[in-house]
Amino acid sequence: MALDISFLLNKRYKPEPITKRQARAIKLVSHEDYSIYTQRLASACEEGKEILIRLGISAPLQSGDVCLSFHTAEGDLALAEMGTFLHAITAAVPMKFVLKHYQNDATVGIRDGDIFFCNEAIYGGLHNPDQIVFMPIFYEGDLIAWVSSAGHEPETGATEPGGQPADARDRYAEGLKVPPIRIGENFKLRRDMIELFENMVRYPEMIAIDTSVKLSSCLRLRTRLLEIAAERGKEFVVGLCRKVIEDSSVAAKKRVKSLPDGKYRCVTFLDTYGPAEALIRVPCTLVKTGETMLADFSGASPELPGPYNAFEHIVYAHLTCMLFQYYFSDLPGSSGTLVPFDVSCPKYSFLNANSQAAVSSGTAMAPIAGNTFMLCLNKAMYAANDAEISTNIAAPPGASARAFFFGGINQYGKEVAGVSLRPGNTSGIGARPDKDGVECGSFWWVGRGNAVDVEHEEVLYPYLSEYCNFAPDNCGHGKFRGGASMAYGIRMHNTPAFYVQTFGLASRFPANPGLFGGYSANVRPGIRITGANWKKLDDANVPTPRNDLELLAVAKKLAIDVQILPIQIPGAMFKGGDFVGVVASGAAGYGDVLERDPDLVASDVVRGICTPWTAEHVYCVSLRADGSVDKEATNDCRAAERKRRLAEAVPYHDFVREFAKLHPPSEALRLYGTWPIPKDRTPAS
Repeated sequence: MALDISFLLNKRYKPEPITKRQARAIKLVSHEDYSIYTQRLASACEEGKEILIRLGISAPLQSGDVCLSFHTAEGDLALAEMGTFLHAITAAVPMKFVLKHYQNDATVGIRDGDIFFCNEAIYGGLHNPDQIVFMPIFYEGDLIAWVSSAGHEPETGATEPGGQPADARDRYAEGLKVPPIRIGENFKLRRDMIELFENMVRYPEMIAIDTSVKLSSCLRLRTRLLEIAAERGKEFVVGLCRKVIEDSSVAAKKRVKSLPDGKYRCVTFLDTYGPAEALIRVPCTLVKTGETMLADFSGASPELPGPYNAFEHIVYAHLTCMLFQYYFSDLPGSSGTLVPFDVSCPKYSFLNANSQAAVSSGTAMAPIAGNTFMLCLNKAMYAANDAEISTNIAAPPGASARAFFFGGINQYGKEVAGVSLRPGNTSGIGARPDKDGVECGSFWWVGRGNAVDVEHEEVLYPYLSEYCNFAPDNCGHGKFRGGASMAYGIRMHNTPAFYVQTFGLASRFPANPGLFGGYSANVRPGIRITGANWKKLDDANVPTPRNDLELLAVAKKLAIDVQILPIQIPGAMFKGGDFVGVVASGAAGYGDVLERDPDLVASDVVRGICTPWTAEHVYCVSLRADGSVDKEATNDCRAAERKRRLAEAVPYHDFVREFAKLHPPSEALRLYGTWPIPKDRTPAS
């Protein structure tokens, strides 16, 4: 970096001090005005979101992995609407960089109609597939606001298709990495800048069209904001944007203050970093003091080889996704809402890597930190012993990302590259104290995201869906179970060879713990079957398996060779007829499985969410041949299970003493750090 960015990253996404102009302008906004005009801003963001979803090419845009936002003239986030807040909050740092370094630079400057772009993590972005288009808004010659439009683009010209190359050893293998830069003037994109982008990626039409669509959505936001300025004046707009920030800050600090002061701890683990396996530790201590809370990740495992690292501001951004979607879900998506919150990650850990590290998959690792933080926050909310606060308690959504990255020649002879987010966008959402989670509810980052239709993918790319159904027993069980996820398998066709790499976390060790006795969501490996072996299944004339468990059962019966692999299957060229399958991330449960309503268990079996084996051995529910509950047998079975639990129980200190004697194999700890608690790695002198 030739220009200083550290001062912005250190402040992260907090608002600048209120200016005299803003303080005067706030007085122009009445309570009634605030209600009406903030809704108009939110509606404008929804318009922009629909433009991205309906006109964008990439599957993430069409799935709603987008965000539109309004910012103050100083670059502070005033209001955003999901898609995902992850994109919205990161626009602030590139805007402030432009204001600090370019506004008064004679060679750059900031003018009405300028269009800027950024996708570089060390300049405040997240990873280079997340690309932001942003614009200054002028009225009567004054800069009064900014708008931004952001979304995930799955092709960046990296060493592998998909934008998140598993073999990247430093930042220079990750493809397109653009600092805040002007790409258009007079409300039009520059042809030479788009040519530059097109030349650097495998799917030039995608980046060209999607960048244009992002501009279109920014222009829609600009139009709506200028309508308000024309009605009420530019100072009203200045006051409105700042009032959202100020009011959000007051409300957020009040809510944080309602939690008991203290330290709340949780530790989660990962077993996968790309196509290899190793145990990785993600500890979090939530320190709540007065109106502030700090998420401290001291003890996180050291920096990892490959792109499975993050910077501290990336972790911060992910944790705010959980805040906006749960604890602060009724507050505006504003920088003011984040005033009481901060993050600390040890330097040279995988959550705060050095500036030259590869980080394109850091956005897949950071959700685990987000879930760990949320479990700490749940403990703080529970400790408040307040019914109103407890309504926000929920097991986190499934965080073990799943996707297919691919590239090559499609069935029409055209070169394409991209990602299928269907396995990721159908993750489960966690259980609550009074209800089950949501089946196939969402993408971790996208609370209102969707999954594009299977038929849409099949039209564009050379594969067909063999199955796309609930994955049995992938939810976290409990009195209220977590949301079930999806089993998804595809088979190549009409292509001589097509590059595919599956992406995911957690092949052996659950990464989504449950709450108050609820089970973790389980984990599943990846499956690969060559075309020759799949042909045996076709020739056997058996019903097409509906999920991974049925596929494995049929394959065993027919002696079909199945490759069981870590969830992130290394990239390879797949031929026509080859099959690959993964299971999306389920979510954890809440409460004791023996307290679950037996009729709900029976219903889950009918729907394919639970297997009969799980009903009998986990929930201790006896089902008759017709699927109905035998209540007397169920009561007897549960009584016997409670008796067994008591017989095998040991005092907690005895359990800890024996458990502490256990030690994972040394190979599993090669990336873990010092056992049992990793230490920060000291940089080489």
